[in-house]
Parts: sequence; structure tokens; C-alpha cells
Amino acid sequence: MTISDLNNLTREELTEKCLLLYDQYSQLQRLVYGQRRERFISEPIPLPNLFDQNNTAQSSADPIKEEICYERNKPKKSEHKGRQLLSQCTHLPIERVELPMQQDVTGMTKIGESIQEKIAFKPGKLYVKQYVRAKYVDPKQ
Repeated sequence: MTISDLNNLTREELTEKCLLLYDQYSQLQRLVYGQRRERFISEPIPLPNLFDQNNTAQSSADPIKEEICYERNKPKKSEHKGRQLLSQCTHLPIERVELPMQQDVTGMTKIGESIQEKIAFKPGKLYVKQYVRAKYVDPKQ
């Protein structure tokens, strides 16, 4: 519809046309911006790409390739040191608890110990409680 067609319309027809356009506009707003259950957009609305308008000559030509080489110093991987051993706290007394093995360890070689440390509390006093489990390996295996 052109402007000359709108000039030929009566006031009532123009009012009807305006109400129809307003109704379409409000439905479109509901579809795009309404509550999630009311929204429906079958495919995304295409937006003009502002960057293509300025660079139309460059987009039609072959893309320019550029090789970039650089060196960088990679930071060393620091190993996570974890929590400081409680036995290193010199101001706390240590109570060592040796846990006996539940299996028969005769003929096995002791290869180390597994130590678990916890802070314990007696009224008026903090101390470190170490639970020590011996590690054994069977030489036949």
C-alpha cells in the first residue's frame, strides 16, 4: 500500500487500518518478549551485519593470510603442597597411636607408614593425634 492509497481512504478506514496494525504489533511483542509459555519464535530474526556494509570490497576478495610466530615463557607447574603437616607445629604436643595390622604380616617386608594427623582437644589443651598404619608388601608377589 502506497501513500497515495492512504490519502484516498476515509477516516474510519484509516482508524481500522491503524487498529489492525496496532493489534499485529502487540501480538508480535507478545511472541518475542512475552512470558516463556507465550513466546514462540520459529527461527531467529535475521539482523543486518553492520561490518559487512563497510567492507564489501574486502569480503569479495580472497582472504589475506598472515602467519604469526611467537615465543613465550610458560610458567612452571607448581605442585600443590597441600596442608602443612600438623606435626611441624612445634608448639603442639604429639600423641602417636600405632594401629595394629588386622592380617598376619609374618614374612612380609615393611615398606613405610601411612600417617593421618588430626587435631584433638582436651579441656584446656590442644594436641596432635597421629594415627600410624604400617605398609607391608609380600616379597613373593
